[in-house]
Amino acid sequence: MRNRTELLDQLHEAGSTGEKAAWLAPGNLCVMDRKLALQILDNRDQAFVDHSDFFGRLGEQAPCRADQRAIARELLRLVSSRLSLLRKRAVFHLPETSHWPDLAFAIVHETLATVLVSDRRSERIRRAFNRFVHSVAAPEKRSLWSKVTSASLMHKILSEINSKNAINDAQYGDILEFIGGWRREMGDDVALRIFMSALFSIIKSLSLSLSWAVFYFVREGGQAGDERIMIKESMRHMPIAWMLERYPKKRMLVDDIEVDETTKLLISPYLLQRLKTPGQWEEGFDTTMWSHDAKELFWIPFGHGDHKCPAASFSLAFIEFVLRNMNLSRATVTELADADKPLVSAVLRPRQFLLTSKIAA
Repeated sequence: MRNRTELLDQLHEAGSTGEKAAWLAPGNLCVMDRKLALQILDNRDQAFVDHSDFFGRLGEQAPCRADQRAIARELLRLVSSRLSLLRKRAVFHLPETSHWPDLAFAIVHETLATVLVSDRRSERIRRAFNRFVHSVAAPEKRSLWSKVTSASLMHKILSEINSKNAINDAQYGDILEFIGGWRREMGDDVALRIFMSALFSIIKSLSLSLSWAVFYFVREGGQAGDERIMIKESMRHMPIAWMLERYPKKRMLVDDIEVDETTKLLISPYLLQRLKTPGQWEEGFDTTMWSHDAKELFWIPFGHGDHKCPAASFSLAFIEFVLRNMNLSRATVTELADADKPLVSAVLRPRQFLLTSKIAA
């Protein structure tokens, strides 16, 4: 398989053929038909290995569907309670010049700080946890999953969250207490994986989605009242989760192409959301589509089916709240690199850009 940056160019080439599926590399079949992609993600006939885009593939250790739903509900309740408090907050004041996505990370981390680790925790735990967040989930880092030392640190933090120092207060509950409860039921390894997935959704994914939304809102001349459309279009144009993976349970045909258990089926929201019709691309950032035929738009930035991201509604509401309260009407963007070529890893993140906010006299 080519490196991930080259893969974006390869997706453009494959998407222009009009085919329903194409090999991108040996063992890697890209599904380019929207209907077929949704059928695979739905997996109603259980023809594909059960896979959660939030929990990943945990094999026999994976929480059952009922537990996965319970985990998602609890996490969503935790972060949504913070959003209800935010709505009482004043305007986000931008500095005259700010660096993005660094500022987005700072906004998300500061805003949700007490959800991640309660201010009722000890100073030592809060300091260790915040060090963990900065070392693992900060946008400039390449990988969320390969930080062995950070994982070791998190094990130590989790080991201190027990019945003796649990908060046990719905108003002040935090993600550590949330994970601690599931840790007692499922063990350290699964609890750590759930925590990493939650941290990815809350910090990394949210801050990068906010960065794309701010970038396009300013560059494309967004106006007050345009926030929700601009956010959805930025997610259509540059979805953070740009590539999903699925595996067949047995030998089978996908669009008359033979695949087996070793085949990786690639389903790319980046590609599928940009294809107007088979072989025809939607060129450029275009919010007018949402006002005319939004119901016809193919939009799966949070995945699809039972395992779509549980924080989808929260993400949209949070980013819209920030945009509405940031006063971007007098801001301008200075691109420090080619914005049409995002930095590609497990996610798509914007290259660094400067936001200049003109202070009214």
